[in-house]
Amino acid sequence: MSTSKQLENRSRAVEKSVYFSEREWRYVDDSRIVENRQRAKAGLPPAGWMKFARRRLMTGEITQIVVPVNIGDTALELARIGNNINQIAHKVNMQDAAVFEQLVAVQGQLRELRALLGRISAEAYGSVEESAWLM
Repeated sequence: MSTSKQLENRSRAVEKSVYFSEREWRYVDDSRIVENRQRAKAGLPPAGWMKFARRRLMTGEITQIVVPVNIGDTALELARIGNNINQIAHKVNMQDAAVFEQLVAVQGQLRELRALLGRISAEAYGSVEESAWLM
């Protein structure tokens, strides 16, 4: 138990104890471990037992952190597509007119970009809703 001097130095002075069955404890501890893995993938520090328990008791919410997979690969792919579009735009500006093949190439690059954005959204949110910006 805490002494009165220790309680004065705490911002949270109320202490509660709880008992778990082995099965209940495995569930709670596994939940904490999963949350900490998600936090680590997102570059966040792990939550200790007290922080985890306090958040669960106060909010009743389960924290799920979604991290896009292979963000480096995605950035490289976006850079490649952007570079291709810039090269086509540069040729069009130099010739002061666009030929049909160049317009088809730009449309193809834009379709590829939309598909990539759709994959990113699907990875982050589990599904892609049809949105005006994807059309």
